[in-house]
Amino acid sequence: MDLNRILQTLTVAQEVGATVEDRRAEVALFDELRNHGNVQSVLQIGAELTTNASLLVQAQLMGYAVLQYVAGNRWNELGAAERESLLALCFRLLEQFTTSSTAAAQQDDTARMGAISYALRSKCSVLFALVIKRHGAAYTNESLRRLIQDAVAMEHQNGPGSRQHVEESLSIYQSIVCMIFRYLGDEVYQFAGDMTGDHARDMLASMASWIPEILRFTESVIERNYKIYIRDNKQNKNAHFAVKSALENSILFAEVAPASSMHASGLIKAAGYFIIQNVEEFKSLGSLVLRNVGLRKQTSDEKTENFTLAMQEVGMFLSNIASQLLSNNPEDRLGFEGEDEEFGFEVLDAMVALGKTHLLLAFPDDASRFAFLQQMLSFAKLSYLPLAEKSLELWVKLLQDSAVAASAASSSHERNVLPSEAVLVLMQLAAEQLQQRHSRVPQIDDDIPIFFDDFEEYKDFMVGYRLKLSSIVRSAAATLPEQALQTTVERLNEALNLAKVHHVDKASIENCRAVFEAAALFSESTVKAVWEAVNAKDLTEEARGARRQAFCASIEPVYSAAIQLRVTDPKVLTSLARALGSFSRLLTLRPVLAQDAISNLLDILVNCIPLTPGEGETPPPLPSVVWREGAHARSAIATVFLDYCKFCQEGFLPHVESIAGKVTQLYESGRLRPGERNSIVEGLVIACTAGTIDQQETVINWSLASIKSSWMSSSVQQTISTVQNFVATYLPVYMEGNEVRVGGAKERYTLYHHLHMIERLLKRLTIESSREILAKHMEWVVPFAFQLLSCLNGLQTQQGRSLMGAASAAIDMSPQEKAHYLRKGPIRMHSTPGDSDAGDYSTVGGATVASARAWIRHQLEFVCHALGLLPSVVPTALSFPGLADPMASSIFSNLDSIDHKHLRIILRHVMVPFVKSCPEPYIHSWVIPPLSVLAPHMKERLAKAWQTLNLEVSESLSSFHTTHQGAAATSSQAVTDEDVIHDRIVRELSQEYADLLKEIAARQLEEQSGFGQQKMTLLQKFLMADPTGGIAAAGAAVEGMLRPDEAAYKFAAFCRALVCLAPADAALYNYVGSEILYNGISSLSLEVMSIHQAEILGMIRSIIVQQIEDPQSQVHTVLTMLPGVGPTQIASFVSSMKSTGSEKEQRNHVKQFLLNSAGTGSFAALANWKPPGGATAVQGIKQRGSRAKKTPQQAEADDVLQGEITRHLFDST
Repeated sequence: MDLNRILQTLTVAQEVGATVEDRRAEVALFDELRNHGNVQSVLQIGAELTTNASLLVQAQLMGYAVLQYVAGNRWNELGAAERESLLALCFRLLEQFTTSSTAAAQQDDTARMGAISYALRSKCSVLFALVIKRHGAAYTNESLRRLIQDAVAMEHQNGPGSRQHVEESLSIYQSIVCMIFRYLGDEVYQFAGDMTGDHARDMLASMASWIPEILRFTESVIERNYKIYIRDNKQNKNAHFAVKSALENSILFAEVAPASSMHASGLIKAAGYFIIQNVEEFKSLGSLVLRNVGLRKQTSDEKTENFTLAMQEVGMFLSNIASQLLSNNPEDRLGFEGEDEEFGFEVLDAMVALGKTHLLLAFPDDASRFAFLQQMLSFAKLSYLPLAEKSLELWVKLLQDSAVAASAASSSHERNVLPSEAVLVLMQLAAEQLQQRHSRVPQIDDDIPIFFDDFEEYKDFMVGYRLKLSSIVRSAAATLPEQALQTTVERLNEALNLAKVHHVDKASIENCRAVFEAAALFSESTVKAVWEAVNAKDLTEEARGARRQAFCASIEPVYSAAIQLRVTDPKVLTSLARALGSFSRLLTLRPVLAQDAISNLLDILVNCIPLTPGEGETPPPLPSVVWREGAHARSAIATVFLDYCKFCQEGFLPHVESIAGKVTQLYESGRLRPGERNSIVEGLVIACTAGTIDQQETVINWSLASIKSSWMSSSVQQTISTVQNFVATYLPVYMEGNEVRVGGAKERYTLYHHLHMIERLLKRLTIESSREILAKHMEWVVPFAFQLLSCLNGLQTQQGRSLMGAASAAIDMSPQEKAHYLRKGPIRMHSTPGDSDAGDYSTVGGATVASARAWIRHQLEFVCHALGLLPSVVPTALSFPGLADPMASSIFSNLDSIDHKHLRIILRHVMVPFVKSCPEPYIHSWVIPPLSVLAPHMKERLAKAWQTLNLEVSESLSSFHTTHQGAAATSSQAVTDEDVIHDRIVRELSQEYADLLKEIAARQLEEQSGFGQQKMTLLQKFLMADPTGGIAAAGAAVEGMLRPDEAAYKFAAFCRALVCLAPADAALYNYVGSEILYNGISSLSLEVMSIHQAEILGMIRSIIVQQIEDPQSQVHTVLTMLPGVGPTQIASFVSSMKSTGSEKEQRNHVKQFLLNSAGTGSFAALANWKPPGGATAVQGIKQRGSRAKKTPQQAEADDVLQGEITRHLFDST
């Protein structure tokens, strides 16, 4: 390797007019240097590049990168002498930075020269830390001792040069040593996975013994250099960098060092000084130090008094700075873009961390603790919502602890952190925030505060903020139940009185809505928490009875007032429904209230927002906002009836017959909608489960009578007999001017609610007797469901799309669904306007394409949910003769045409439940046939789908954030929104199928497997019943194991199950020893497998142990194909495997064998290993549709532009 050639290549590549070929040559040079066969030559050239300070900066950076690569990945190739020389080189490089001439040069005024200097220091520090880590504990002790001693010696030296040069040299040296400590700590504590057990334990012990000395050194660096920095009017860059490096080192060691050691070293005091004195350059770092110390737990060898002193010191500094922030115009300075906004978040983060873990230790006396809590309360009251929300984390934790203490039997002698007064204040505060902040779920038309980027961020924030407030209310209610109920009653009475007033102007109406919504939400939170306190397990029967009596006495009056209220405003009515729903537990104790509740709820439902003639049969073609709000409010009232039936079955059971009569009358007269009727009927079915079997049968048969009559009729059967009839009945398309409209509203609306009712009953019924009654109805429900699913599948075919005509977009994703996928991905979502009911599922009977799309999606989900519940809810129905015959042909009809999202729903909601829950006697008829159809298809579908992925979705997006002067911007391979959506959908389908295969492998049967006492698995039964289908499933799993996707590990789990079955079948035995083995080895190179390497190595170990003794096994062939492996290496490996019976040690032998074969310290090198004739990792093709495929030169040029070596060297520090 010629040094002149290296310098020439780097010089040309850095020139302004450098070509793509020049930069490609630079990348090739780096690869050549780090992977050169002679590691001694690599060390020599690395030393030459780094020790000559007169060379081009890029040459020095490349030298450091090469040396880092050798230390990190080729350490095992180095002999003892080379390792010693590398450590000596590190000390020589460190000394090079502290010579007088170099130190003077590094106090350069230009920003570029400063950045280069700091980059070189960082590279030197990383290399030094890596070499120390590789050498081990003995060298660690010696190296750390020498680093600290040299610093002391430099401080007292009287050698040549001015005192200023000595100061500069020492500042540079100290900053680099601090960085070495930090990077070494990172390597040992965070990235210890590449060290063996003994090495790791010794390194951890060595670092632990040096922590006090490192902390003292770090504190002295801060003190000395900050004095110089102030003395030189904050112009001394080296002193500044030294303080910064020392504080960053403190942040790391604050996470691992005992808190008492941090206190003894003075680092807490130093960090506190910077925040109290408002030192702009260092206060943020100081707050991070205090935060990390505040999160520490006391170690076993740490004295309690010393640990307490550390926490008290942290608390003192945080309380003082909080006092300063809150007393200095906090609304402006802590507000959005205020002077202290960012710092306020950092301080508050540290306060929350300390308060959640060590509040009593940090503030042992009531006065200081009360002051701290007052400060946190002040933060919570700030108008700047993000900062106020941050403070709620502490209150949620403290109140949850208080609630636990209040419910514990020993709470009488426990010390409660929060006094009762504080709990009451917080409860009131939360109630006020719920009302004043308008903390409902935001709507798309709401104004977005300036400090949120978009509506989605605003919505997510407000949902979380509302949940925190509700949690505070619940915990406060559990702590002080009596006071909570009193507050609830007061707020509800205020809302009820306000609702009785006739409001004319918009402002008063909005105020009434806000007050009622806040009161209802408050009631939901408190009543549930109080109910749990009323029924605490540790209470005596007498105490529980007294609490129940007090509960009823408190809320029954306000319940009576609420259920007598009649309002016509839809939003207020919705809030009333929520308030009434919160009282459902009252009816558990007072079933006598059921009869009055029935009449009042039906009256509210029917008369507050009455239906117009014909409105009960179908919604308007284009529903207005007012209609939606009214429909939502009526549905909420019907849900209250359902809730009351769930909590008070005995109270409603005597009235079931009269209620059924009223409901039938109201429905037939058009005063109830189908969905409202379903909720009431569902409540009646739940109520009847408390009665006799005859009562249950009567009510269940009545609830399904109209549906059975409809579905069994020849007219309805005709509508689902073919796709043509299905579209003609439920989805006829017509034009209204230029607008596409979909007819069949009444038929769609009816079928929607019929199918929904079936699904709800299957979900709701938990009593075995009721399930047996329901099972009898599956004889007509299941065939209809199969045929309906077949029609829904048929819509996906070319024929189905043709029948839909201009409305065929209803079969595809909506703009909102596409936006959902894009928000999850790396491309920012663009706003997409839609029609008045785009994607709104409350309009499934509407006339728009979006309504038709929603109906189709719901029908698919309802029918799949219903079918998937059969094995767990009504398993006896699976024994009905002939019922299973259409299973495979119906759910997988038109399998080649249905899209990935549609198929994913079937897999998740039908196949997975059947695999997990189908009774063993029915597996052969209900599970094996659909698996036989699915397995070959999925192998082919996934292979094709992954080949069509545009992998620039993941590869090229980095170019969106980096400006290059080349072809990346003009590539014909630009990533589109459709690419991102397609990528995510394919990955979702892969993960769904991987889940299914994992469940197949995990399902244990009672039948004996033939392997001793082991039980047969579903996987084994499938392989025996359909070997072709089983091998197809295995093939999909093997291919999936090599794909760059999170599902790879789940596919690997299926492959591990195949290994266990291999001895029973010769073909499977060969397949495991060849395909699964070398694909398993290759999968170790995947980044997604990095956290699952132990399991994959365990699978590889199992294959080798299983077959290594067999001379005919394919295992021998695969192992000899590994790079750098010959008969000698294999013999040594086999010997080591036989020398131990420990699975863990054998797995470690496998790991070391594979790493040695790769020639590096990483499995990544196995990505390039392609065994002859073996499966290869699916990487996809950079080609979609009619796009032209890139030439190898274009692809390589883009890779160079996206990852040029110099940027990599700077960014990787």
